[in-house]
Amino acid sequence: SLLDQVSLLPPPITQAHITNLIGAVPEEELIMLAKSLTNKDPSSILNTCNRLINNGKEAITILQGIGSVLRDLVLIKVTNKYTDLCNISQENSESLKDLANSINLDQIFRLQAQLKGTENHIRNSNQPLLWLEIHLLGMLSDEDYTENKKTHQSTIKNIPSNNSDESNTNYISE
Repeated sequence: SLLDQVSLLPPPITQAHITNLIGAVPEEELIMLAKSLTNKDPSSILNTCNRLINNGKEAITILQGIGSVLRDLVLIKVTNKYTDLCNISQENSESLKDLANSINLDQIFRLQAQLKGTENHIRNSNQPLLWLEIHLLGMLSDEDYTENKKTHQSTIKNIPSNNSDESNTNYISE
């Protein structure tokens, strides 16, 4: 059991010991990854992802951790303080507050929107690390994917014609 495993750890037993024992991603690493996203630092993202995977962390767990940190950033931005609603520990709340103070709420919302839908892709992938990295690096783009998608869809017009061969043909307006 987990308690048996903890009892075998050398004293003092720290949060890092427990985090490693249960396979969770260290909060410090998640905050660093979130900071790399906000600073648009691809090298740091790749290095952090590879280090976490090499330490036995699952790509899906990393992704879920980033989602949780982004949620906590919103809470801190909205309340201007650490709250019990945050998933991050009190020990790491100052690092998260510093990150929250360095970005705006719209930037956090944009990152969350770009993260949405990636979990199933990574979960069903044969190469989860590759797709985690691709998704995280894609979040560095200045282009707002959802806005671009709406713009693209609005330029496609369905022009029906009266029983001709061209009915239901899509035309792209320029």
